[in-house]
This record gives sequence, C-alpha cells and structure tokens, in this order.
Amino acid sequence: MRGQLTIKDLTASYGGSKVLHGLSLQVNAGQITALLGANGAGKTSTLRAICGMLSRQGCIEVDGHRIEQLSTEEIARLGVGHVPDGRGTFAALTVTENLQLWRYSTK
Repeated sequence: MRGQLTIKDLTASYGGSKVLHGLSLQVNAGQITALLGANGAGKTSTLRAICGMLSRQGCIEVDGHRIEQLSTEEIARLGVGHVPDGRGTFAALTVTENLQLWRYSTK
C-alpha cells in the first residue's frame, strides 16, 4: 500500500457466519501496524476483508478512494495485499522473500 488506509465500521462474514463486527482503523503511509490476537480473533479475516476475499460491508478507503466495491485483483493493483506466513502460495520462501515478491508484483 502506498498511502493511507482507512476502515470504518467493517463487518465481514464467511457464508452466514459474521466474523467481523464494526471494525474501524487507520494506517498512515509508512506506518507499521500489527494485528495481534488469539487464534480465531479475526486477524486473517480482517486482511481478507480488506483485500476483497470475503463478503463485507462498511467503508474501506485507500488514499481517500473507496475500494470496497473493487475486485481482489483491482485492490492488489493499488498495492493492497497480505502475505500469509507459512501457508502462502510460496511456502518455501521466507516472510522477507514473500514480501519482496509482493513488492515486485505491484510495480
């Protein structure tokens, strides 16, 4: 992501099961933000919702432009994505190598 990410009242669900309930946060350009919590707390679901991989409602903005109606591919082209640790597509790569690969794919 190149700029500011703003999330307001984000809800998301897997089928009929709601897993996020009104999440709001802001991440500024250059800022590092960590999502911490126990298994099942919603960390991965939050990232999937931001990236358009889950059914969701609420407002998601990148640099002031709403993205919640965009496809996952369109969101990725904006530089928004996540690299799952250990179970990703390129599981043999380190976290650093996965992040470097993401950086090259969004240029």
